[in-house]
This record gives sequence, structure tokens and C-alpha cells, in this order.
Amino acid sequence: MTQLQLTHDEYRLFTITPEDGSAIGNVSARTRLGFPKNRYGRAKDGLLAKRLILRAPGGGGAIKRAPAADESDIEMDSNRGIAVVTPPVAESNLYAPMLETLRGAWGADRGFEPIAVEDVANLGSRKTGGKWTRPDLVAVGVTTFDFVPDLLFDVITFEVKPADQVNVLAVYEALAHRRSATHAFVAVHIPAVLSDSLKRGVQQVVATAAEHGIGVISFADPSDYETWEVLVDAVRVSSPPEQIDAFVRRNISLDGQGRVSNAVERLRRGLPPTSDGDAILASADS
Repeated sequence: MTQLQLTHDEYRLFTITPEDGSAIGNVSARTRLGFPKNRYGRAKDGLLAKRLILRAPGGGGAIKRAPAADESDIEMDSNRGIAVVTPPVAESNLYAPMLETLRGAWGADRGFEPIAVEDVANLGSRKTGGKWTRPDLVAVGVTTFDFVPDLLFDVITFEVKPADQVNVLAVYEALAHRRSATHAFVAVHIPAVLSDSLKRGVQQVVATAAEHGIGVISFADPSDYETWEVLVDAVRVSSPPEQIDAFVRRNISLDGQGRVSNAVERLRRGLPPTSDGDAILASADS
């Protein structure tokens, strides 16, 4: 069965239609979205054609969510018997589940042992070298290989973008903070129902990123690694050690800096970066 796809306008209209099955007036819905009549009409007609909403009585016309068939591609709320999709997710709400995935499945799949993985997007008045030099997430750790004895000390940055901000600007933001890192990625949230409508934007991001050695990751669910896909891998660069050192000092929490410092000392002594009992995860409020 072909996966159901929505345009961005259909998606926005569907997410403001009440989940309890009650109706919303067309005038109210159009006002909330800020759509002109023609644009609203196209979104409404698209959802009607896909049988996700029904017309409902009301002054000026109204709509409500349609009952979801068992075979529907849209998730069904079995308690209420209506179709549901995940509403738009604010960028800041993507950080915490992404951190858990980076520390877990992503790192394991990449041969990356994390030392400090943190949200650095909101550091207040701390001087970090400028707006574009501050990434959203940072992973500091070591990368090992199956058939090469060397291990690499890596500082990997992530510029996170929600579905409504998928554009090439993210690549240039990532490029700015890669100057003090070894790799930089753009991570874009692509809900499954929007994968077609966002396809062109994602292709532009990938093409621009590939020109500059920036990686691109797409994901439908930040907490489910099975929905993550590396569309283009980041090229490792050799940033000056003093810049990496200053970057860690400016951006990583004191607790994280302590773990990185301990790991570096262990590596100098020819030991693994962390001992069996070392905690390598950053606390949620660090």
C-alpha cells in the first residue's frame, strides 16, 4: 500500500482540526492558519479527497476529523476512532530525544564512543564566538574501526531543523561551527506524511551540504533510530587543536568538560577513554 502523503498546508490544517472529533468552523480554521480563502480551500479539498476530514454543520461551514479505517496509512486512535498525525514539533523539543539517540543507537552504529553529548543551543549570555558558531547539539567522543588500530578523537556538531525550516541556510550554519569541530551535520525532521512535499527542499540541502563536506541526517521520529537516515555523511576535517580546545571550553558544560579532560588524560596514557564504571552521559539539565 502506498504511504499516504500530505502537502504542508494539508498537514497544518489537519493538526488544528480537533482530535476529539468535534467540529471547527472554516472561518475559525482559516483565521488560525492565516490562509487566504483559495489556499485554505485547496488544503481542505485535499483532506476531503483523502478522507481524513468530513464536512460538518455550522455557520460558514465546518469540518471534523473522519473515522480512521483500520488499513489507513495515518495512525488511528483506537479509543476515539479518529485519524491522528503527530503535530508539528518545535525545534527545542527535538533536542532531548535526539540526544538519547545520539548517545545510544547512533553512536553504536557509527563506532563512536560518546564522552559528552549535550544540548548547547541555549547557553544564555555565554560568549561562544557568535550566533552561527554555536550549534544546537554537540557530541564529543572517540571513533574506532573494525580493521584499523587507530582511534580518532572527534567533536561532532549538529544543526537541527524542524520540518518548517528545511532550507540550505542550515548548511551554512553547520559550516560556520565546523571550523572548531571535526564533523558537522544538519539534522532535519521529516514526518512521514510530509516526506513527498519536503522532498525538493531536502534534495537542495543535500546537494549544498555535499559540496561543503557537511553531513545530512533526516529522521521521522527523533527517539527512533530506525527512522534516521544519513543522506550524506560528514567529511572529517582537521580543525586546529587550539580551536577545538576553545570550542569545548566555551560550549560544553563543566561536568562534560571534566569527562572530556579525564578521557584525554587516559588516552595519553594509552588507556581506553572511559573506564567501565565511568558515566558517559550528560545529565538532562547540563
